[in-house]
Amino acid sequence: MKELIVVCTGNTCRSPMGAAILQRHIEDLGKQEEYRVESGGLSAEKGEPAAQNAILAMKEIGIDISEHQAQNVKAQQLEDAEKIYVMTTSHRDFLINALPKIEDKIKVIGVSDPFGQDIDAYRYCRDYMISYFDGEQL
Repeated sequence: MKELIVVCTGNTCRSPMGAAILQRHIEDLGKQEEYRVESGGLSAEKGEPAAQNAILAMKEIGIDISEHQAQNVKAQQLEDAEKIYVMTTSHRDFLINALPKIEDKIKVIGVSDPFGQDIDAYRYCRDYMISYFDGEQL
């Protein structure tokens, strides 16, 4: 099974939302037997729940991320992954600096962090990632 990883900073907003959206996209394509999706942070507080507004924004489209618990992405996960989706060029640069051999696997989504903002910022982030992953060829 090919592993896809969605990475952000704290693994409480963008990456759990993105992973759930990507998982739905994979299911819509009928490829759930081929791919597994995980998420992680570069500096996550292990066990933290998803941000409340992230949970609410995802619930609006019928996806439940309320059980999510933050975790840091591990080097072995990144090395084993088929593709790594990061939110910003800063995330990409950080990962390439730490693990240069994974550079070709990294794709930058390009969405800013909604952390601490109102529900509309989370909706924008969600909708942006839906558009991004809808165009993703697997």
